[in-house]
Amino acid sequence: MPDTLESLRVTLQTLEESAGSGDYSAHLAALKSFLLNRIAELEIDEAPEPSIGETASANSSDGLTPSQWKKGKE
Repeated sequence: MPDTLESLRVTLQTLEESAGSGDYSAHLAALKSFLLNRIAELEIDEAPEPSIGETASANSSDGLTPSQWKKGKE
């Protein structure tokens, strides 16, 4: 996917550098939006997923681990 991401980025950059205000401005804006969305999707897919422990601690605002949640509420 890195090749795809790089290709999309180059395409977007080329489009931004060469796009003028013409009859196709609405179509170019839609194309830019599509490219940006696709780049974002691919970047999310490439991002490492957090481990279960990281997810639990990120979701816990009180600093308790999942095993302590029930004990802390009693």
